Amino acid sequence: MQPRTIRLIGAIASLAMAIPVFAQYGYPLKGSWSGDWWIVKGKENHILLDFNWDGKTLTGTLNPGPDASPMQKLTLTPPDVLNAGKAAIAARDAAQAKQAADAAAAAANPAPTAGAAPAAGAAATTGARGATTTPAAGAAGKTTPAATAGTAGKTAAATPARGAAPAVKDNIAVATEPWLLHFEADAKDPSGKTVHYVVDGNMENLGAAYTRVITGKWVAGTQVGSFKVIRN
Repeated sequence: MQPRTIRLIGAIASLAMAIPVFAQYGYPLKGSWSGDWWIVKGKENHILLDFNWDGKTLTGTLNPGPDASPMQKLTLTPPDVLNAGKAAIAARDAAQAKQAADAAAAAANPAPTAGAAPAAGAAATTGARGATTTPAAGAAGKTTPAATAGTAGKTAAATPARGAAPAVKDNIAVATEPWLLHFEADAKDPSGKTVHYVVDGNMENLGAAYTRVITGKWVAGTQVGSFKVIRN
């Protein structure tokens, strides 16, 4: 079996461990959720959300009861764990390939050994009558060490570690990110006027069956507010 295939299987296995299995907790959104939405803190509006999953279709109701409003365009989108795992594998493979190429290039062109004698004719310049001229000792001592140290420091700071992998989230990191909830509904406000609601939230604490929380943006007509609900 090819190494890439083995790594991909490992990524999928990690996904299975990172995301709770529906058979253990049931569909993560199913059940009733209660909380509030508000435009100004201290003036909250109580809300109740009810979701159902029949094995194929997700449905929901805003404020079930006499004034129940069925949810429209209801979706729950999990993190893209599989593609995140593939991206992490590709980034790691690219880093390893670069590291191998750098090592091969270094072996083919070794750097000069510190303190090695220069090639014949390189240490001095011969004048017209055979006189040898060399740099002034003071000039060499004043400029070379300082310039070299400064340049080396700047170069080292600007150059990333050889073979460092790009900052790519792996499938385990992505699996812990929130699931995205979206729904719309038409419901009546206290005055009896029909208002269109558009809701976008993040479901977190997926691994805990009864401490999951959804927070996000709640739009009621032209009013934009926030909401928070917890699973009952």
